[in-house]
Amino acid sequence: MADKVKIHEIAKTIGISSTELVEICQRGGYPHITHHSNAVPPEEAEEIRKTAIRLYKPKQVKIPKAKAKPTKPKKVEKPKPKKERVALTRDVKPVPPPKPVGVRTAAEDEGALLEPKEEVPPRRTRRRAPAKETEEHITKRTIVFKHARKPVPKKHEEKVEMMRPVSVRNLSERLGIPANEIIKKLMFEHGVRANINQMLDDETVQLIGLDYEVEITLKEAKSAEDVLVESLPKDAPEDLLPRPPVVTLLGHVDHGKTSILDRIRNTSVAENEAGGITQDIGAWQVQADGHTLTFIDTPGHEAFTAMRARGAKVTDLVVLVVAADDGVMPQTVEAIDHARAADVPIVVAINKTDKPDANPMRVRQQLAGYGLNPEEWGGDVGCVELSALTGEGTDRLLERIVLEAELLETKANPNRHAIGAALEARMLPGRGIVTNVIVRNGSLRKGDTLVCGNAFGTVRSLYNDRGQEIEEAGPSQPVSVSGLNRVPEAGDTFICVDDPETARKAAGERHRQLQARRLQPRRHVTLENLFESLQRGERKQLNVIVKVDVQGSLEPLVNSLAGLGNEEVSVRTIHSAVGKVNQSDVLLADASDAVIVAYRASVADKVQEMATVRGIEIARFDVIYDVTEQIHAALEGLLEPEQKEEHVGRAQVRQIFRISRYGIIAGCYVAEGSLRRNCHVRVTRDGEVLHQGAMASLRQEKNDVREVATGRECGINIEGFNDLKVGDEIECFTVVTVRRTLSARAATQTVESGSAPDSPAQQ
Repeated sequence: MADKVKIHEIAKTIGISSTELVEICQRGGYPHITHHSNAVPPEEAEEIRKTAIRLYKPKQVKIPKAKAKPTKPKKVEKPKPKKERVALTRDVKPVPPPKPVGVRTAAEDEGALLEPKEEVPPRRTRRRAPAKETEEHITKRTIVFKHARKPVPKKHEEKVEMMRPVSVRNLSERLGIPANEIIKKLMFEHGVRANINQMLDDETVQLIGLDYEVEITLKEAKSAEDVLVESLPKDAPEDLLPRPPVVTLLGHVDHGKTSILDRIRNTSVAENEAGGITQDIGAWQVQADGHTLTFIDTPGHEAFTAMRARGAKVTDLVVLVVAADDGVMPQTVEAIDHARAADVPIVVAINKTDKPDANPMRVRQQLAGYGLNPEEWGGDVGCVELSALTGEGTDRLLERIVLEAELLETKANPNRHAIGAALEARMLPGRGIVTNVIVRNGSLRKGDTLVCGNAFGTVRSLYNDRGQEIEEAGPSQPVSVSGLNRVPEAGDTFICVDDPETARKAAGERHRQLQARRLQPRRHVTLENLFESLQRGERKQLNVIVKVDVQGSLEPLVNSLAGLGNEEVSVRTIHSAVGKVNQSDVLLADASDAVIVAYRASVADKVQEMATVRGIEIARFDVIYDVTEQIHAALEGLLEPEQKEEHVGRAQVRQIFRISRYGIIAGCYVAEGSLRRNCHVRVTRDGEVLHQGAMASLRQEKNDVREVATGRECGINIEGFNDLKVGDEIECFTVVTVRRTLSARAATQTVESGSAPDSPAQQ
């Protein structure tokens, strides 16, 4: 469109109207010209212009001649005599009549001759002499004149940065170019119809920048989450001060976790709980040897894992509680694996040593079998014997925790906005949404605006672990907060900000993202996408959970997996046990982004459904060598896809034609499906396969076709095979490459379809 010329522009160059030019085009052999807005190429425009000059004849308007009217002789009016005025009775001197200009009386003529003439100087008119114009004045006047006729174009920047999305108005203001000029360029040169508020895509913006020799760099507009993260201050090393460590108690059910904490706090929390089992998450602070310790009591490792799965690194130290009479139980092993996955130090508390059947030495032996070697045996794990019922050994446990905390050197900056994690949240009558949080860094005060997960609000009240209302909470201090607009989830991090609007936008974006994530499963690592994540640099380690059917297969399988890997990636077994895959394994895999390897271990339908929803892969194996081979192939990206045949059609050979140019042509009848030219073929005779290859040509009558349907006849030429006979069957099929998945219920995904290449005869 940019190279064509419109009819009204041609008419303007000739000097005639557009309507007359359209009529000339109709008479001159251009019937497609019907309107003044029609556009033609420049060559045709020149021909139209010449034709119009040749054929144009302006219409001559005939002016009718006026009839001559007979002239009547004009009447000559005689001058009327003037009436003489009668003199009044008063003596009034008569006024002489005015003398004609330039007529003098005889007396005046005579006096003029006698008197000498006086020369009257001529009247002078003041005129300023023209100023001498210098070359500078002439240049300045010329410049002013040119600027008045055509403004000097603004000098554009060579490089410009703009935020997406870009509208015509924003582009005009940033480049300093009138918006109507950009709209014209978009319409006539790029074929984009846009108004001043139209949003432009990246390619169009770049093209406009190239037209004006400006390099435009487009950037994404900062989201509220980005603004929130950028608002967080960075702590200088001199601003960090020691903070109390956060300790979490883990262990098997009814091994005395809450009773130990009850003895430490000198309270009776366990008596008020249903069945003597902790039902929710709580946190308390205690004083020990002049040190402040923050304890978190959980209903088990599942809540601990759920918080860690949401990115909340709350715990600095784990106290593993083991009953001296029961020993290491399955949940104890799971707690060990969860603590190791969190990469936190472990202190073992051997409880119930006051019972008659207590055997602390057997507990140490069992723990050593799981890699927790006591210090008495040359290991690095501190084991403390105590009794929560009598209180014996409680002080030694606190001393050991304080010693481990000193080695950790936990620090924080109390003079900044608070950040931390939510432990639990609930609705309370009269207070609304109450959230139990623990401050990790900074100080939380009344009136602060905070974002916690997808919730936000202003802190209306603060209560400590003893139920007292306070004005400020420092690092590692657990408090209950009211004022949020939604109930956050356990493990959601909270951040205090200055701007309430930023908090509202960030919470809104998180809420929308949470809704979107709920509609689609979380993408975890699998044996298939492991190599892709390695190439992107997202992963250097494969976490594996191993479940086997018998104890004799567990140790060899774990040792085999430990020997896999290279300098780029390694295999880490975070949990291994005997028995079927349970929900706890899925939760641990969800938190650790691990793959569950089930070697002859059963998986319940409920557990498999839970794993599918969370995007966890459960790889089942029956041969121990397949486990190491498949994981090794996944580490190197060598999980070869398998080839799968898909049946397309079948034809019967009814006649043979011999053509010197093409060889043997088989006249066939399509008995099933269809025949396609780009598919593979297999020739069978009496049930025996004679040849398998590609189809050279496929014809119907004398025309090359791509496909022949059921019930039709066709001619087939098979590449590299001429031993065809009447009665042979030709099977048509395609080879599909299918990516293998180790998950039992995962669907295969087609990555590419194989087809036979076109033969020279087709080309």
